[in-house]
Amino acid sequence: MRRTNPLVKRRGTHVTTAVLDAAAKLIVEDGYDSVTVARISKLADVHPTSIYRRWQTLNNILAEAVYNIVEDDAPIPDTGDARTDLIQFCQTLRDFMGTAVGQSLARQAIEPVDSDDMAERRREFWQKRFTAAGTIIHRGIENGQIRRDIDPGQVLGLVTAPLHLEVLLDEAQEPVNIEANVDIIWRAIASSE
Repeated sequence: MRRTNPLVKRRGTHVTTAVLDAAAKLIVEDGYDSVTVARISKLADVHPTSIYRRWQTLNNILAEAVYNIVEDDAPIPDTGDARTDLIQFCQTLRDFMGTAVGQSLARQAIEPVDSDDMAERRREFWQKRFTAAGTIIHRGIENGQIRRDIDPGQVLGLVTAPLHLEVLLDEAQEPVNIEANVDIIWRAIASSE
């Protein structure tokens, strides 16, 4: 039986951490479009061939770095009123989407996926985010504000899609009126009890 050298394992973990930290730093400081493998390589002090061996493409590195940055950064408001919570959630999302990391995340959502592993990572990332935000809808159903037959994922998709589009169109459209957008959706989901 072949044994794994613990030093090699540590070195692999060190390389992964160094590369992802360097990519994250470059995204935050200089923006998504400015990041290159050469810049990551220099900052991480990792040879480009090692980077390509592990991630294959720049897009895979950027996706993993962005997902790691925002992994647990999903504050969910709880005011006791589901409509108010949706509005506050969307306002927080808009503020986040105005940052370099938020813009990078929006871009990653539409970039082609380069591997099955990255496709699965993307799916898990977004599922976790929608599950966390779905708490707003579940609370609204439990307290009788939202109809019981409503799918939380559909509601969240409807309220957040215009904000993602706003970022991707880069000011080519008027800013979304968050409260008006939530109210349109609220009329369709509100309980009549």
